[in-house]
Amino acid sequence: MISKKMILLNSIIKHYIETKEPVGSETLRVHLSEDIKISSASIRNYFKALVSEGDLLMPHASSGRIPTANSVKRYQKTSLEPVLRQPFKGDKKLMSKLSEMYKVYVVIHIDSKNTLENVENFNSKYLILEFSKDQVALDFSDALYRFANEMIGLSAEEIGHIANSVGAFVLGDKLGNLKYEVYRFGSEYLIDLLKGDGKLYLEFLSGEVLLKHRNGIYFNEPSSFSEFASFSSLGAIESFTSFENQARNFHMSIINDITYQNKEARMLCFGNLFTDYEELYNQISI
Repeated sequence: MISKKMILLNSIIKHYIETKEPVGSETLRVHLSEDIKISSASIRNYFKALVSEGDLLMPHASSGRIPTANSVKRYQKTSLEPVLRQPFKGDKKLMSKLSEMYKVYVVIHIDSKNTLENVENFNSKYLILEFSKDQVALDFSDALYRFANEMIGLSAEEIGHIANSVGAFVLGDKLGNLKYEVYRFGSEYLIDLLKGDGKLYLEFLSGEVLLKHRNGIYFNEPSSFSEFASFSSLGAIESFTSFENQARNFHMSIINDITYQNKEARMLCFGNLFTDYEELYNQISI
C-alpha cells in the first residue's frame, strides 16, 4: 500500500507539472482527494522529510516546495508505464494540436513498403534502382549490379539490412530515406530543447532515434545533472532560480506504437521532463 508521504509527493509533482508553481501545504491539502485526511501541519512535516531526502526543493523560507528532477523522473516512469500499455491512434490534425499544446517534438515512422522493381545499368557508369515509390542512383560495379538484381521484390528496409550485413554500406546509406514515411510535428521546439547539439538534432529530426531504441521511456540529462539533483533545503532564492534554468535542460523521450492515419507506425515524443505526458497520451489512447 502506498504511504501518505508518497501520496503527497505524487500530488505535489502532479500539481507542479500542471501549474509550474511551488506548492504550499494549504494548497496541497485543498487539492488532495477527499479520502485522504491530513492536516496542514502534518503536510509541513512531510515536506521537511521530503526536502531532506532530496525529493523536494524549498526555494526560500516562506514559499511552497517544488519537486527535484529525480523525483519527477520516477513519477513520470511510474505514471506512464500503465498508460503506454494502451493502444493509441492519431491523425495529422490531432498530433499537430498536441505538439503545439505541450511544446513537444513528435516524429512518426510508417514502414513505406517501398519495393525494388527493376535495376537499370546506365552505360556501365551508374545503376538505377527503381523502387515502387522512388529511385536511387549509384556508381556502377559488376558486384553491386548482380547483388541488386538478386534483391528485386524485396522492400528497401529488407535490402538495407542485407546490404549493411554484407558490407555494402553505400547502398545501405542510400536506402535509408526510402524505408519509411516520416511525419514531423513541432520541429521548431527541437532547437531550443537540444541547445545546439547538432548531431542529436539530426537524429531526432530524421527519426533515426526510432531505429536505435526499443519502445519505452528514456531520460536525457545535462552533464551537470548531479549538481542540481543533490539540492536539499538550501533555502536560497538563487538556488531556485538556478534550478528553474537547469530544469529546461532535463528532457525525456517516449517511443511507442501508434495507429497513424489508419496505418501501423512508431512514434517518438520528445520534450521537457516537466511536461504533462500522462494527459497528452490520454488524448491519443483509444
